[in-house]
Amino acid sequence: MNITVEQLIERLQQLPTDLPVLMSKDNEGNGFRYIQSDSVGLYSFNGNENPYELQVGLDELTDEFKQQGYTEEDIFEKPCVVLW
Repeated sequence: MNITVEQLIERLQQLPTDLPVLMSKDNEGNGFRYIQSDSVGLYSFNGNENPYELQVGLDELTDEFKQQGYTEEDIFEKPCVVLW
């Protein structure tokens, strides 16, 4: 199931605010880690909608990103929230 920001907010509002946030390593729960940060990005399906083959890219190609080696190919079309 894909979850939206609205659905996530509704679920989180029901929880104590001092709980740590963890992310599962995979959909089978074979490992967990703390979420260190979040960001807003754009994503691509790479030609298919396999939820395990998504790529996250840039929304804008700044001079700083160009210096890091990013190109126009790293700009994707669908907005998303990324948890790290």
